Amino acid sequence: MQLNCSFSYLCILLIAPFIGLSACSTKKPQPSAHQSRIFYLPFDTCKEILVTQGFKTQFSHRGQHAVDWGLDTGSTVTAALDGTVAKIKSDMAQGSKRPYTGNYVIIRHGTGLYSRYLHLKKDSVLVKPGQIVKTGEPLALSGNTGNSWSPHLHFDVVSSIFQPHSNTIPFEIVNKIGQPQKLTRYAINKQPCQ
Repeated sequence: MQLNCSFSYLCILLIAPFIGLSACSTKKPQPSAHQSRIFYLPFDTCKEILVTQGFKTQFSHRGQHAVDWGLDTGSTVTAALDGTVAKIKSDMAQGSKRPYTGNYVIIRHGTGLYSRYLHLKKDSVLVKPGQIVKTGEPLALSGNTGNSWSPHLHFDVVSSIFQPHSNTIPFEIVNKIGQPQKLTRYAINKQPCQ
């Protein structure tokens, strides 16, 4: 019997003989999204996209685990993980500041977490509440609605859609071939071109 090592090799070496394991597999396990909070880039363009704000930056992400990507208005926003659409808003015009979220899509994942896609273009949401979506499936077009200073996509992960800013959760982002992406301000994120 082999064990896929999702924790320290030292721990495995100490425990393995007592539970009848012979060795660890060198194959890296795929953790669930709840365990590792790994999500995919929520856009499908092979252009380089700038992170305009990362986690806990001073401008508007103080205390929040959230990322803003400088997507042009009309760029396709995609599901970062499989889930069910929990809530949408699509009728807000650019220039309106309330609600601060602008137009949005919120997806509930099987892990009990929600991913939020904010500041979407008016009337661009392609999904309905209750609809099941797959990773990479188009959700809407990026925009500049709500409390937004320029076209961008705000993405965060929360445990409740009723207290959104007080409960953002750290997460990781990978591109569609699994390469980790830096989420710090001015980092460049990119999907591979096909």
